[in-house]
Amino acid sequence: MTVEDTQKLLRDVEHKLVHLGIGHVTIQTEDPTHLHDESILCKNDGIEDHHH
Repeated sequence: MTVEDTQKLLRDVEHKLVHLGIGHVTIQTEDPTHLHDESILCKNDGIEDHHH
């Protein structure tokens, strides 16, 4: 599943939850096959590090 596919799925779930009266949710996705150092999860050259 691509990141784009995952984001679409999450938006769809959030949309359905709103119709059930749930206005705020936090959904976390993980990939146990992607073993990486968790100190930096996202980085853009020239921009300060952004931790999630």
